[in-house]
Amino acid sequence: MARDAGHTAISALAVPLQSDEGAVGTIVVERHDAIPFTDRHVAILETFANQALIAIENARLFNELEARNQEVSDALEQQNAMSAVLNVIASSATDARPVLEAILETGSRLCLAEGAAALVVNGDRLRVDATRGLLTPMLGDARAAWPIDGGSATGRAVHDRRTIFTDFHRDTQYSNSAFIAKEYGVRSTIAAPLLRGDRALGALAFARMGDEAFTSKQVALIETFADQAAIALDNARLFNELQARNQEITEALRREEASSEILRQISSAPEELDVTLQAIAEAAQRLTGTSAALSLIEGEFRVIRGHSLNDASGVSLLRGTRVPLSERFRRAAWSRQPTLWNRSDSSEENAEEEFWLSSGIAAVAGVPISRGDEVLGFLSIAKPSSDPIAPAAVALLQSFADQAAIAIDNARLLRELRESNREVSAALDVQRAMAELLSIIAGSATDARPVLEAILETGARLCGAEGGAAMLIRDDELVWSAAYGEVAARVQDDGAPQLTLSRDSVSGRAILERRTVYSADVTLEADVYPETAARAAITGARAFLASPLLKGEQVVGVLAFTRMAPEPYTPQQIGVIETFADQAVIAIENARLFDELQAKTQELEIASRHKSEFLANMSHELRTPLNAIIGYAELLQEECADLGQDGFLPDLGKIHSAGKHLLTLISGILDLSKVEAGRMTMFLEDCDIASLVRDVDSIVRPLVEKNGNVFTIACPADIGTLHADLVKVRQVLFNVLSNSAKFTEKGKIELDVRRNEVAGTIQFAVRDTGIGISPEQMSRLFEAFSQADAETSRKYGGTGLGLALSRQFCVMMGGEIAVESTPGVGSTFTVTLPAVVVDAAH
Repeated sequence: MARDAGHTAISALAVPLQSDEGAVGTIVVERHDAIPFTDRHVAILETFANQALIAIENARLFNELEARNQEVSDALEQQNAMSAVLNVIASSATDARPVLEAILETGSRLCLAEGAAALVVNGDRLRVDATRGLLTPMLGDARAAWPIDGGSATGRAVHDRRTIFTDFHRDTQYSNSAFIAKEYGVRSTIAAPLLRGDRALGALAFARMGDEAFTSKQVALIETFADQAAIALDNARLFNELQARNQEITEALRREEASSEILRQISSAPEELDVTLQAIAEAAQRLTGTSAALSLIEGEFRVIRGHSLNDASGVSLLRGTRVPLSERFRRAAWSRQPTLWNRSDSSEENAEEEFWLSSGIAAVAGVPISRGDEVLGFLSIAKPSSDPIAPAAVALLQSFADQAAIAIDNARLLRELRESNREVSAALDVQRAMAELLSIIAGSATDARPVLEAILETGARLCGAEGGAAMLIRDDELVWSAAYGEVAARVQDDGAPQLTLSRDSVSGRAILERRTVYSADVTLEADVYPETAARAAITGARAFLASPLLKGEQVVGVLAFTRMAPEPYTPQQIGVIETFADQAVIAIENARLFDELQAKTQELEIASRHKSEFLANMSHELRTPLNAIIGYAELLQEECADLGQDGFLPDLGKIHSAGKHLLTLISGILDLSKVEAGRMTMFLEDCDIASLVRDVDSIVRPLVEKNGNVFTIACPADIGTLHADLVKVRQVLFNVLSNSAKFTEKGKIELDVRRNEVAGTIQFAVRDTGIGISPEQMSRLFEAFSQADAETSRKYGGTGLGLALSRQFCVMMGGEIAVESTPGVGSTFTVTLPAVVVDAAH
């Protein structure tokens, strides 16, 4: 209630308008007298306040409902518009233009745009497919050249695949469209790309002449229309592609049916080529409705191998008819392209065309039957009408020609396959025989006779011979070594006869001329091979074959085979015998090498045993004088020190050191010899591994640290005990650690001791960062007296016995020593011993 000017309220009553969300106002009443408001007055005012609050809330809800109704109305209108567009899309699956026009009309109406256009990507440019309003004259002149670049809003939208807003009063970057927009009064545009996945199909553009900008809802609606337009464009593209594909499939199905029919004919008679070619000609006639003939080229002629004539044709052909190869068909064979002739188009006259004209033929098509670069023949069709033969008929004819080529090639391959099968079967027999011979050679390395007998038996069987013999050269004579069949019986009767080494026999000539020699009938060549002819008169044999046994340039003998019938040996049989001769040489050489190796091995074993026994027996005799020299050197050092003769001490020290070094060398050699002689014994005892490692540490650490190395030990205190030869284990660890210390300078050496409870072993791993070992040096690392190379030996010294003896000790105790190394990086030696060593001698 308003307060009058000049009046002062004496009393007032205020009631707040309070809703759930908070205070929204206040009702105030005033009096000009001092009479206070009663409780009833307060209650009435509070009731009025509640009524006022209800009225205010009703007004707010009404306003919100009106706004919501407007939104729903707009959404419903958009939904109806989208439904209408979808209906157009559904009814225009083959043509996107009605959809684009509907989208432009609806989008312009809903977004209050004065103009609109739909542009579609065409190669590297945009083609205007539909326009509306003021964009129709604006884009009319730009249909032929609308590039996809930043020169226009639509080009930018397609290029960047995003919606572009343009205000031509402010944006000057779109030079291609700015001057056109100014001419037609366009103030602003919005361009939305038509996207399908990552591919832009085009763009929708809407234009306004006024200053009002497009709202976010309108932008979203235009982008939705862009999606619908993209769907319509993609649907049309897919439909057109599908339609083209269906047409291709239909044509392919017709060709496939024709090909299937011919293939059935081919499969029904794979060996009868004439039957197959006749079936192809009949199929061509039936499917093209013309007369058909199939001919193969033989020299200067085409020979008819299949034909099927139309009743209307006057051509009379018989299978086997030889038609001269005309110039037209020669050109077709050279180019491997179809030859076509039509009476109405013919400009040349020759005997071939005269023949066609006289036979009532007006059009001819001939397709070469090709296999690779070779033309085998022609499949031709002819008809009496002068209409040109359709390309589809020529294509079908080409398909039949391909099937004819398959049929011809199948027949050829079948013949070759049969011949190859015969050859493969023979080769398989030879291969099987060779495998058996190799097995016999492997099982008879010490005796060549079983191999030679098997060779003779197999060779005679494969080459159709009744007998065979293997003869070796001994003192310029041929000595029988093995025989088979009739020859074997004769050898037994004659008591292993010998032949002279001359050209008077087939075998002698083969040896002297170092080649395979044979005679199909020796009775006809008695003057050439008189010695063989004389023996043949006794045995009745007629055909002889001999192949020399060649070991390089040396001839060691000959393989000979005989036949009772006068039949020549084939090249394949001669090849088999020559291969067997090579195997016989291998067997003979294996037996000789085995005998020599056995004798040499026996000599080496005896010499090695004598050496080892000598060194083992000399152990005491060699060590005793050296120990005496070392002992006397120590005594002399003490006496010189007591007598003050210090000048002798350096020389005595050198004698003492040289003696100790020589004793170490001799001890290593003697220990290795005792191991090799089998006279090295083991003393097995239980030892605490941790104590053993401490003992080795006290001995080796000065040697390791001498070269500036850091020495670390990883050994659990509770690792337990080892039952082994304590002296030998200590010697192995000392040898491996001293080897690492010798080849490592200013590096790190680590001893890692572990127990493997599962395997029951103790593992000592020595790792160093020394010079490492090459693969070539690794191969001889554990050989006695072996060094890495001469330079290493000169620089680091040593005898090369330490690692060899260490491996022998490990093997004696049932363990092993392994090494891994990388040159320049370091090495790891791993000694693995059983936790409980068992003496094999007990």
